[in-house]
Amino acid sequence: IAVMVQKNLRKLTTSMFLLILACLDMSMLWFGLTRHYLKWVHAINIRVIGGEFVCKFQSFFSFFAPHVVAWVLVCMTAERFISVYLPHHSKRIFSKRNAAICIFVITVVVFAIDTPIFHIRFIDETTDGSESCSDRKEFIYYWLSVWPWIDFAIFALAPFLLIVVCNLLIIGKIAYSRYRNKHSTTQGVQNKIPMTSMTILLLMVSAMFLITNMPITVYLIDGKVSTKSDQLTELETANRLLLWSVVVNLFYANNALNFYLYVVGSPRFRKQLIALFRCNTHVAALPE
Repeated sequence: IAVMVQKNLRKLTTSMFLLILACLDMSMLWFGLTRHYLKWVHAINIRVIGGEFVCKFQSFFSFFAPHVVAWVLVCMTAERFISVYLPHHSKRIFSKRNAAICIFVITVVVFAIDTPIFHIRFIDETTDGSESCSDRKEFIYYWLSVWPWIDFAIFALAPFLLIVVCNLLIIGKIAYSRYRNKHSTTQGVQNKIPMTSMTILLLMVSAMFLITNMPITVYLIDGKVSTKSDQLTELETANRLLLWSVVVNLFYANNALNFYLYVVGSPRFRKQLIALFRCNTHVAALPE
């Protein structure tokens, strides 16, 4: 975050998207992964200890943040797509103002879709007298049968398709441009589309997002269409719990590894990071 707000980076539209992704990555690690760590390592359920508000907010945020991340990445992909196919119009179409509007619209729409979680989740008393963060009985059907498919569409299906299609078109356009210039018989005319550092970074971040998030998406959908949990044997239950641990760790690995992708894939980011550690904020601008 400290790197992204530096003068040489914050003027870029892509950096605005990366800044939002960085904030959400950090929030998901603090509010999401920490909950799992406390629950399984120290037997501390912060959703219960924190009371009704924490139960509702943490449940809401565990869906809200990934949904926003997915669609911010779609916007970032669209910006790179336009910069490749319409390079002379990209700065006008995806200005910083328009990028901010996109982020605002995404946040508002996702918030509206995820808001019912505040009404569904509450602190309930179990049969043994303990408390748990549970679902209201009147919303059981919606939460177990309807919501998983809404979540799948918002978080996985639509973003995954858009990201994959746009990235394939970007790669295809760049490859075709290089091939055409290599075999062109016209001397002195070059229309080569450069593979910029921001485009490389986008492809890396997109690939990481798809690889680390697809497993948990498949797991959750499989859990809804396959055998119900009360029909599983002890061995099958243990295997699913182990598999759940794997996909959850992969899911949060995306948030943890994005910083390293920025360092590897973006010379701008890397140079600014080094300058920040050297307490030197005056860094010569690098070409995109």
